[in-house]
Amino acid sequence: MQQNRIGHLLLFLVPCLAIGCGDRTYPVQGQLVFEDDSPAKELAGYTIMFQSQKHKNSANGIVQPDGSFTVGTLKDGDGAMLGTQRIAITPPIAEPEKPIPPKIIDKKYGDFETSKLEVEIKAEQNKITLKVERIKR
Repeated sequence: MQQNRIGHLLLFLVPCLAIGCGDRTYPVQGQLVFEDDSPAKELAGYTIMFQSQKHKNSANGIVQPDGSFTVGTLKDGDGAMLGTQRIAITPPIAEPEKPIPPKIIDKKYGDFETSKLEVEIKAEQNKITLKVERIKR
């Protein structure tokens, strides 16, 4: 009987230690757009990162060919935790033997401090649109 109680306690405690008791993720579906509201298709392959101010964890995703994204905290697509999330967007890692792609957005977007992008995650299906400035050529 004692062993059974310990097993049940462990089943409860392990997830709590992983993400915090009472904390959970909420789905996030997003779209990156440029200043003119056109989908940021050129950012396909970029990584989008959410950093929770309250929970000190992050959620990440990859920008798709249509400029859309989903993020995951513990697994792909499971969402982000409640509260304010700062956002950074970084280019894909350059592949050896391939030319470096041209810069599409300013490097300020690659840092949580300088991107100035934030969203509030609520206890619901979160649909967000993030506007970024294209580098002028």
